[in-house]
Amino acid sequence: MSSALTVIAPAKVNLYLHVTGRRDDGYHLLDSLVVFADIADQIALAPASRFSFSIEGPYAVAFTAEDRDSGLLSRNLAVRAAYACSRHFNHPLDCRITLVKNLPLASGLGGGSADAAAVIWGLIRFWQIKAPPLSSLMPLLLSLGADVPVCYLAQGAHVSGVGEILCPYEPMPEWPALLVNPRQICPTPAVFRAYHDRVHEFSTPTILPETLEDRGEALSFLENRRNDLQGAAIDQIPAIGAVLSAMEQTSSLRLARMSGSGATVFGLYENDESAYGAAEQMQSRFPNWWVRPCRLNSVVRY
Repeated sequence: MSSALTVIAPAKVNLYLHVTGRRDDGYHLLDSLVVFADIADQIALAPASRFSFSIEGPYAVAFTAEDRDSGLLSRNLAVRAAYACSRHFNHPLDCRITLVKNLPLASGLGGGSADAAAVIWGLIRFWQIKAPPLSSLMPLLLSLGADVPVCYLAQGAHVSGVGEILCPYEPMPEWPALLVNPRQICPTPAVFRAYHDRVHEFSTPTILPETLEDRGEALSFLENRRNDLQGAAIDQIPAIGAVLSAMEQTSSLRLARMSGSGATVFGLYENDESAYGAAEQMQSRFPNWWVRPCRLNSVVRY
């Protein structure tokens, strides 16, 4: 019998995000440099005669009854990933899955995608299946969402296409960082609609340097990039602009930018002390915001 197993689903951070085009089927083409934080959701798998799913943790209360459904038609991405993985490997879904939800929902940190990726990664090990190459899993991963492939990879990478073209990009420096979310959900479809209302030309794909190992070089590179969705997201959730303004008032900040389609903003700092000091300052000023100091690009795979 398989043994119980717990894996982490680390928060994804887009250091920059450019929209470079749109396919005829409506999917957007992206150009992004992605890293992962050392804060995460958790996925616990345990043997069971029949499949069940439950949610715990500080953000469990944000899920509706429909989100907690463990049936085939569940809209929860972690549950959908479990069934898709079962079909892909033709293996019975003989486990109990518990999601410990630590990350805000619809926050630009890839939480749902990271959970789905961790479920697949965990089930492969839970069932003691030899891990297949990423290329053979790509149709399964991409069927669950554009962020799921890079969340399965869970390491610094350049992402392009609709999320299916992944180029692991290391070494990159670890960054003391701060993640701040105004505790407002920012739906991705609404942000893209607002983006199209604002912007009429797509960005040119980025040519990455061979390495960004040096922090100074990395910062210089990132300062000349942006998040194309940031303005549109602020139109939808003005509090994102307030987060950026508040973060820019903290000491030793090197760069502040929105991640993904929002509403989380990340800040890069000179050192851990500065990041923790900024966290204390912002949490004191805005006690209702979600504020977490962390390190980017330091996460160990699951």
